[in-house]
Amino acid sequence: MAERSGELRVEQVAPARAFALRRAVLRPWLRLDELAADDEGAPTFAALAGPDEEVVGCATLFEEAAPESVPEAARRLPGFRLRSMATAPEHRGTGVGTAVLTAVLAEVARRGGGVLWCHARAGAVDFYSTMGLARAGAEFEIERIGVHVVMWCVVEAATG
Repeated sequence: MAERSGELRVEQVAPARAFALRRAVLRPWLRLDELAADDEGAPTFAALAGPDEEVVGCATLFEEAAPESVPEAARRLPGFRLRSMATAPEHRGTGVGTAVLTAVLAEVARRGGGVLWCHARAGAVDFYSTMGLARAGAEFEIERIGVHVVMWCVVEAATG
């Protein structure tokens, strides 16, 4: 499945295509093989730009129940966890993150809908809010990464 946004192409790719970006932006202390351990069987979406199809944005989607901080009615729905969302620093503010998250939301809808949730870094809360996700619970610290908050939204099933 591919989504287009301006000169970007967002599509599902092999997780390894996004490892270099994820490592550079999210977890520079990990080896590439350590990143691979997180992605067993999960679809990764990447924003590809330019003639060389450079990966400039990415996110991974897991089927996982929402945490207790998400309202109970939403927790009853199928759970989808957004992880490892990253945008190359030189592409921030250009629509890359919006394009990637839009593709993830479309995938959740295609799978019948449910609750999409993530551990959002404090600096990304405003972005997720503009994309329709709400905060749930208190902020918490993830060692070596920083302050996070759970964010979530209900995604309706695709029609047609």
